Amino acid sequence: MQTLTKPQLVTFDEFIQWKPDKGFYELHDGEIVEMNPPVGKHERRTGFLTIDLAIESRRLNLPYFIPEQALVKPSTRESAYSRDVFFVDRPHQPS
Repeated sequence: MQTLTKPQLVTFDEFIQWKPDKGFYELHDGEIVEMNPPVGKHERRTGFLTIDLAIESRRLNLPYFIPEQALVKPSTRESAYSRDVFFVDRPHQPS
């Protein structure tokens, strides 16, 4: 007979402290999920989109930047999601 245990749920803060520098991980409602790295067409599309947004932002002198590594935390759940492109208003960026 095999005994299954329910994984312990992790908070956003615990996840941020734990998250290794290498690998792709997200937090889905308290559970750590290892993600596949973006590759191929998906990576090319997000790369070109990032370039286009950066050029247009600079051309219009907008106060935005695109962080290379960032996680998005929904306000109502213990989750942290990687994003393909994240466009941040500098005055509202977290410190």
